[in-house]
Amino acid sequence: MAKMRGYNLVCPVVALPLVWFAIKGHPETLVNLVPVIASVSATMLGFLVTALSILMTLTGHRLIENMRRTGHLRQMVLGFFHSGVFFLASLIISLLFLMMPSLSDPWIGMLSMWLLTVAICLFIVGGWWFYLVVENLSSRHEPH
Repeated sequence: MAKMRGYNLVCPVVALPLVWFAIKGHPETLVNLVPVIASVSATMLGFLVTALSILMTLTGHRLIENMRRTGHLRQMVLGFFHSGVFFLASLIISLLFLMMPSLSDPWIGMLSMWLLTVAICLFIVGGWWFYLVVENLSSRHEPH
């Protein structure tokens, strides 16, 4: 997990050209995409909160305690937190885009899409860490 620290910085930089080239030449499609962006952001934020609450209920396990001592748990929670911040920002900007016609500028929609792309990238890494933790815990409870 220590090798993934730079991913939090690389993901926003890589996501920008991806969004730019996806929307370039078709800014009117953002008007149709913003409601989808808002609903995906809200849904993923809910999944993220659920994953964090599940993780916090596992604090008595030896694996979680070892992760806490080595700093890996903090890194995973920070990854989830950063992802959650981007999901929330994407949701807020999308809702403002939808509710205020004066903000219906393609750049605002593009910002919302970029925030969602970054959040999904960060969530993929955090989800992989979470999967490894759950898989490791479940394999320890199987009969041998």
